[in-house]
Amino acid sequence: MKKMMMMVLVVLIAGVSQAAFDLTTWQTQAGATAGNVVSDITGWTFDGDIVGDEGVYFDFGDLDDDDDPTTYGTGSTIEFIFNLTDAGKATVLGTYDGYNGALNLLKHEQYNNTGKLGITTRTYPNGDYTFAADSPYDVDAHVAFVFGTDGSVTTYVDGVDTGTFLYAEDGDWIANGGSGTLGAWDKEGDGSDWRGDSSGTIYAVGTYNRALTGAEVADLHVAYSLADVATNPVPENGEELLDVNIDLEWLEPLYTGATHALYLRKNDPNFTDTANNILDGVAAISPYDITLDYETVYYWRVDATNPAVPETHEGDVWSFTTKLFDVAPVVEAGDNVLTTLELAISLAMGGSVTDDGSSALTIDGWEAFEALGGGSTT
Repeated sequence: MKKMMMMVLVVLIAGVSQAAFDLTTWQTQAGATAGNVVSDITGWTFDGDIVGDEGVYFDFGDLDDDDDPTTYGTGSTIEFIFNLTDAGKATVLGTYDGYNGALNLLKHEQYNNTGKLGITTRTYPNGDYTFAADSPYDVDAHVAFVFGTDGSVTTYVDGVDTGTFLYAEDGDWIANGGSGTLGAWDKEGDGSDWRGDSSGTIYAVGTYNRALTGAEVADLHVAYSLADVATNPVPENGEELLDVNIDLEWLEPLYTGATHALYLRKNDPNFTDTANNILDGVAAISPYDITLDYETVYYWRVDATNPAVPETHEGDVWSFTTKLFDVAPVVEAGDNVLTTLELAISLAMGGSVTDDGSSALTIDGWEAFEALGGGSTT
């Protein structure tokens, strides 16, 4: 009797340039994920022109946890990080051992130039299966294929469920891993006839001998995409003339259970002068309410810790400036009142002028002062 278990196949797709993501952080996260078998960041480039040995042979490792190639077992996971262009045809991410050693093809673009992700199986009957998710081109993206015990596969793009495809043929969607290829399909098994050739670079491949959860897939997506630090600060970086009563806010990293340490310094962008410590690694959640001094430049950052690794990521340094101390000038009536007012106006150019009521108050050209400074008299 066939075991009814679960299998997941996950594909990470990244693009544009290696500077857009962090392979080292991804590799650390992959290695810390239970069941990890391979986390290879060698990198392979394909020119899309089938001449000679266009594909790359790759060992996905033993993903058959129950030593039965006809059952799903506890499932398996395969990841790719890469940047591929639109070749205008079916293209292959990789091939691996499927049901009872049969060749399965994971497609970046399915047969007949569909522009969709898909899987082609070489068991009987052969099948080209097209999913609802669009094929990502020339962009950083994370795609996951999750295989269920009912013969279904659910695709995730950037951690978001993009639909479930149901197919009940026994064993068709089993990923046992083993020796396969990257970037093209070796039809004859001897390098003489490569098909589905891709154009671009595969930066990394990871495999696991169990089905990953949706949260684990999301954490892997975050790890490679550099979304492992706090972002979107409020106040915005460099903002000026702020009130001294401030809510410090930030967007948290996406990995599960992140904790945050808040640092705040006065006039110290390098965080080296301990005398200017306001907050020094205080455990915090957003928003964080605090009252500060007037006329001061503040520098702050939020360090985030991923408990799954565990690893702490130092945040970017942001700054803001609080407003001037704003009070209305009080002028005593007397012989020098105009001189005093002129001095106050030249310094403040605004605010209000207050008469103490002991004598009459007159200001020549008040309309000009009011227009320039926006003030008023009482």
